[in-house]
Amino acid sequence: MSANTITPVPQTYVALRDAVAAAMIQGQRQAEFAKISAYHEMGRLIHEHVLLYQERADYGAKTLPRLASDLHLDRSVLLRCVQFFRAFPIVAHGRQLNWAHYRLLIPLEDKKLRLQLAAKTAKHNWTSPELAARIQGSRQPIPTPEPVVDVEYPSPSRLTPKRGTTGVCLRIFLRQVS
Repeated sequence: MSANTITPVPQTYVALRDAVAAAMIQGQRQAEFAKISAYHEMGRLIHEHVLLYQERADYGAKTLPRLASDLHLDRSVLLRCVQFFRAFPIVAHGRQLNWAHYRLLIPLEDKKLRLQLAAKTAKHNWTSPELAARIQGSRQPIPTPEPVVDVEYPSPSRLTPKRGTTGVCLRIFLRQVS
């Protein structure tokens, strides 16, 4: 659906619901892509600016806190943007990765593993929890679960209510409260 295309007005409620849902999903995808593009560009600008003044050892250390203060952003957001640019110098626009995926992939030091997991995530449409499990699995072997043994439980017997004096608990409670 391009920006210049006008969708015809749906004639039924079901068609309306489906059209609104499609528009909502498309808008969410565009917003997520804009966020990823903005974070990548922010990381590029900061990274290249700090490289210009690399002869001054403390320049990079002072730049992020000052920039964060001036822009009213958390320093960790700017640092993550720089890490994002360094980890993914080129962001593939056709991939279905969102920011949650990239946040999981950025800390991986093994570039080959990071790119493999990114490609597999896009190919298999893994959610971020699925990707997190794969990353965890790549760091340490996942123990195999013990086989489940079928146990036959006896069928439950019918419960029968016990008769007693009604309101006894209520009377005791009221005596304690008053």
